Parts: sequence; structure tokens; C-alpha cells
Amino acid sequence: MGSDATASVPAVSAVGVRKGFSNSRMPETEVLHGIDLTVARGEMVSIVGPSGSGKSTLLACLAGLEPASTGTVTLAGHDLGRLSPSRLTRLRRDRVGFVFQSYNLIPALTAGENVLLPARLRGQKVTTDDARRALAAVGLEGKETALPATLSGGQQQRVAVARALFAAPDVVFADEPTGALDGKSGTTVLGLLRAATDTGSAVVLVTHDLDAAALADRAVVLRDGVIHHELVRPTAGDLFDLVTAAA
Repeated sequence: MGSDATASVPAVSAVGVRKGFSNSRMPETEVLHGIDLTVARGEMVSIVGPSGSGKSTLLACLAGLEPASTGTVTLAGHDLGRLSPSRLTRLRRDRVGFVFQSYNLIPALTAGENVLLPARLRGQKVTTDDARRALAAVGLEGKETALPATLSGGQQQRVAVARALFAAPDVVFADEPTGALDGKSGTTVLGLLRAATDTGSAVVLVTHDLDAAALADRAVVLRDGVIHHELVRPTAGDLFDLVTAAA
């Protein structure tokens, strides 16, 4: 496939996606009701809505962390429903970056080792200099050998961002990445995610922070598992009106 053709393939798309959950004591409850969404390469899309609207569930389906009950999710040109578990794991490892509110760093590994771990699992040859440069890019010079427990929350989240962006993935999925951070650290993390689109990565951001959501090229407002609005170049004020009206 040529570069023009590759560029025309969406980073991630959902067509008619429905998702339900059930257990032995209750029938299935459907959380997503027919979602259609496409995110282009180099585009940042935020997903907002009231609590319980299905934001994190949608993110999990788009990232291949949860299978859609019906419909199609395509990630980096691959139909997730057609992949075996092992191929899906490799796709997420090789083409996707994740940034979550809980950081998900491995406590026994240093900051540098955490950054390089996905690349090493891919079989990529990396060095401590690679880790140093990646951490310097997020303002953590000299922290290569620090264990996560010795870092502040903001520093741990920046390590997580460095890890997610290290290999310039097709898509970065971020679920409330600034929820536990102070204003300065949150601004730094959001700036790094925004800058990732300059190298062609798509960013899908779930957040309650409407100022953060307004940094995106496009915002999607969910209500009761349905997309009610999509805004191009949104403002925090526009999003506030839509989200509070949906509550």
C-alpha cells in the first residue's frame, strides 16, 4: 500500500457499534446504542458527556480492550472482530499507545524501563539513550533510573505519556489522563498529547475536563450511549452547554 493510500485509511472507526454487559443474575444491559465514529490520522478527538453516558466503554471498544456486541471497529486498518486474541494483542502492542488516569506503570521497573518496555516486547532494539531522550521530551531529564514510587503523580503520568508516544503509534487512547493531576501537570500532559498529532498519530481523549476537551480538533458528546452532537474546533463554553443540557 502506498503512502497516499495509507494516509486515507482512518486511524480508527466504528460502524453501528453496540455494547452490552450481563451477568448470571441479570439480563444484558446495553451501554452503547449504534455508534458511528471515524478518527483520521493526525486528528485529536475528545469524547465528553455526563457520567454513565458510555464514554469509557466506547474508548475500550475502539481500543480493542472490549469487544463490541455488534457492529464493526476498525483499528489501523484491521477489523478487530476478525482478529484472534493473539493478533489483537500484537496489534495493540505494535500500533497503539495508552494513557490512563491510573498511569499503569510497573512498580519494579525504572522510569526508563517502563518507557522502553512496549518496544522491547515488540522486539525493537532500544537503548538507555532512547529512554533518556523520551523522558527529556516530557521534562523528566535525569529520571531514567527513578522507580515510579519515588515520582509524583504528575511525573508518573508523564512517564506514561512518554511510553505511549515512544514509537509514534497510529492511535493514542487517553482515558481521563489529567483527572488526578494538578493544573500545571495536566497542562503539560495535554500539550504532549496534542503535539502527538503533528507526527501523524491520532489521539482519542475521554475527559470530564471541558477545557481539555476543547483542545481537540473535534468533540463528540455522548448521552445514554448515543452520539448527540459533534463539534469541530469546539470551545469549552459550547461543550458545557451541551453536556449540562444532556445531564
